[in-house]
Amino acid sequence: MISFFAMKTKKSNRVRRAAHWVVNLPYFDFFIMVVISLSSIALAAEDPVEEGSFRNDILNYFDYAFTGVFTVEMVLKVGSNLPI
Repeated sequence: MISFFAMKTKKSNRVRRAAHWVVNLPYFDFFIMVVISLSSIALAAEDPVEEGSFRNDILNYFDYAFTGVFTVEMVLKVGSNLPI
């Protein structure tokens, strides 16, 4: 489990302020919505009949990228919204 104990010592912590700034950018939510849409399209494009097809292999790599983006989003939002 990730521990954020180091970020709750000061209200003016640079890491928390940077995370808060990124999360509140107007294009951040738009970017996340685009990634969610692309992830949904990739999920719909998978072929359940031929599991080992080339298309499914490529879409599997896209799934890793989407998971990485969603993980970074979660860490930024949790880090910027911790109680003081």
